[in-house]
Amino acid sequence: MLSVQAKAGPGRYAATDPLSLANARARLTGGEATGVQVHYRYDGHEWTDTVLRTAGGYRLVRCRVPTSG
Repeated sequence: MLSVQAKAGPGRYAATDPLSLANARARLTGGEATGVQVHYRYDGHEWTDTVLRTAGGYRLVRCRVPTSG
């Protein structure tokens, strides 16, 4: 895993300090964060997963980070 960040709202991070997955989950489920972003490597590529809190539960957005070159 490269990084985990909690999001306070669109374009705003709740904290700049690195988080563990457990702490990020606690912030998300506790209402301290509107989303959690996880940046990691898998199968030779970098990925970013964003989990967003919605009115009916949660939404996952997965993006492969483009490679330069």
